[in-house]
Amino acid sequence: MIRTIRPVSRSLISFSADFSSRCFTALLNPVLSGHSKWSSIKHSKARNDAARNKLINKLTQHVYVATKLGGSGDRTLNLRLATAIELANKSNVPKAAIENAIKRGTGQGKDAVNLEQYTYELIGPSGVSLVIECLSDNSNRALSYLKDAISKTNTSFSPTLFNFEKKGIIVIDKGEVDEDEASDLIIDSGCEDYQIQEKARDENDKLILDSNGKPRIYQVITEVKETSVVANVLKENFKIQNFGIDYIPKPDLMVSITDADAKEKYNKLIDALESLDQVTEIYSNLKEEDEEE
Repeated sequence: MIRTIRPVSRSLISFSADFSSRCFTALLNPVLSGHSKWSSIKHSKARNDAARNKLINKLTQHVYVATKLGGSGDRTLNLRLATAIELANKSNVPKAAIENAIKRGTGQGKDAVNLEQYTYELIGPSGVSLVIECLSDNSNRALSYLKDAISKTNTSFSPTLFNFEKKGIIVIDKGEVDEDEASDLIIDSGCEDYQIQEKARDENDKLILDSNGKPRIYQVITEVKETSVVANVLKENFKIQNFGIDYIPKPDLMVSITDADAKEKYNKLIDALESLDQVTEIYSNLKEEDEEE
């Protein structure tokens, strides 16, 4: 599913977009590997029933979180929810499942459960830092599952948040807007920075380009408190693919894995974490192989 050394720049349901250094220039390099599992969610084709069920579960969790954090079950008032619903619809998530997730997010329905987000910090093989976000109604249960998942992978609980920056991330599709005009509109939105996603691909694994062969997908970076404000400005000119709050690895603190045994343990760790229904986000400061100097 993911390359031999597997950074967490994609998820079970992502299209490939990455993360990188920040400055107001037309950055053309792919982004760093520690980006959120959900940072660029796109519909994908599940290979079997088990994968399909996991896909639905992850997307409905995304709807739940968007509803709860956005403070409204009305997609016209909650842009984050609107993008989560669109992503779920593109992956053919049943309407009833989406509606149930919204009800749970607003505390409605007889089966409503108050799920909370929990953040855990881990040091993995070769000193790779990870931040794991879980969604659960029981912190002790979530922690127990996490401990089982990381066993035998040379991973331990340890402070790692200092290796990351918490930022708002908005993924947009510029469509046929000229590249220079798109740049001006993005900068004028009040964001902190942006990143052109040359490697973004659609569900058919084709590069997402405009009619002139230019990349259409951009990632916009904001201060956390400004994320919704900037997203609402950007939606006037662009299609919002997704947005949320992510932990971005600091470029000078990213690490590599060169030992074969450590690579195997790291891949095993990511497999185990992705298999947990409670895990909604995985952030890593592992440097991708194609970023090595």
